[in-house]
Amino acid sequence: MTSWTVASLSQRSHFTANYSGVVPQLLAFTDTPPLKAGNSAGVVDRYLQDMPMLNLYRAHELPAQADRIAEQLLRTPEGRRAVQPFYIMAFALKASEYPVDALGIYERGWIDVSRDTAGLAELAWRLDRRGAKLDFIYCDNENDLTPWTLGQERFVEIYASAAARERMPARLREFDPAALRFMTPEYHEWMIHLGTYAQQIKIEGLRKALCDSGLMSPWSETGGTAAVNFFAMRTSFRLYDLNNWEIEHQTLVDGRTSCPVAYTGGRGFRYKDKPHHPIWCSFVDGLNHARSAAATSEIVPILRELLRARGQDKSTVDPGARWLMEQLIGHLVRTGAKRFTVFNVPATAADDLAIAEILEQHDGAAPEANLVLPEIPLDVDEVVTGDLATTYVEFLKWDPDRWINPS
Repeated sequence: MTSWTVASLSQRSHFTANYSGVVPQLLAFTDTPPLKAGNSAGVVDRYLQDMPMLNLYRAHELPAQADRIAEQLLRTPEGRRAVQPFYIMAFALKASEYPVDALGIYERGWIDVSRDTAGLAELAWRLDRRGAKLDFIYCDNENDLTPWTLGQERFVEIYASAAARERMPARLREFDPAALRFMTPEYHEWMIHLGTYAQQIKIEGLRKALCDSGLMSPWSETGGTAAVNFFAMRTSFRLYDLNNWEIEHQTLVDGRTSCPVAYTGGRGFRYKDKPHHPIWCSFVDGLNHARSAAATSEIVPILRELLRARGQDKSTVDPGARWLMEQLIGHLVRTGAKRFTVFNVPATAADDLAIAEILEQHDGAAPEANLVLPEIPLDVDEVVTGDLATTYVEFLKWDPDRWINPS
């Protein structure tokens, strides 16, 4: 293995506003316009691209929103045209705000997306009229159709419906929600199978809305617009959420692009009483999510802003947090990621500049094809992807207890 670290690249010169215009291999889509300060515009403009938000909650404003977004996308170079449909399918699934017709959904096997389709069509029509195509669509629907949201009693009713049971996979029909007890092995196995099925129904709903509206081609599996939803992946080995529950997803919005989440923070029961620091464990988990998905599909990992240290000036970047992001992006690129999404609402211009510079450092390091890599144990002392190695000893040198977990 070649001895190589991201730190050895830290002296590489950065692009300025007068960069040559060569198309970078790497690109990060952000949910807000990138912030720029001083001479940072060149590298930030090159590696960060914002996704205008089409707010489906504000239906009366959709024509005006669609006009504004279409004009913005026309000014955006091809290959970087992205949009984020906000509140997509929330009216049908957001149980904290609306009654969810869970029985009807499971009996039909599909979600009514007519309202979402009409809203998305406002933008699709305007883009089509201008001869413009989207390159990327990021959906952020984090609602689900499982007991975590709906409660177990709802599934006693669902299982009592012959129509709902008939649509379920054979293994899922074998369970009896009325007899299951929380946290037992049988309940655990039920949740894995139910989670996979519920995820499929949701993602197929998103796909239908995007395709029926004309915003995405139904034949996008062969190219064209990439479309993802938060944490929608096709896994090759089982993953774990922050509560240590196993996840096995298979359905993708566009049929070819997974959206693993690579947050570093360390919150969650999964990291409790582990021998290694919780933030190291979350770093490993983020890489595992990308590895599991990359073996089956293209990946567009989701990142957060850089971690902050207690008492840190918000206009600065903590050196240790930057080092960790360098390592994270470096491994993700070598796993096959060429595009990212960045959730950075609390970010500053310093954060955006740091992420852009890190992408610049790793530009050109992605393999020709996504790698098929094994799962990394949480207690590993060294993570190796291609020519990049990150050690737990070096991680500890940054005193990670200083970092504040993101909310």
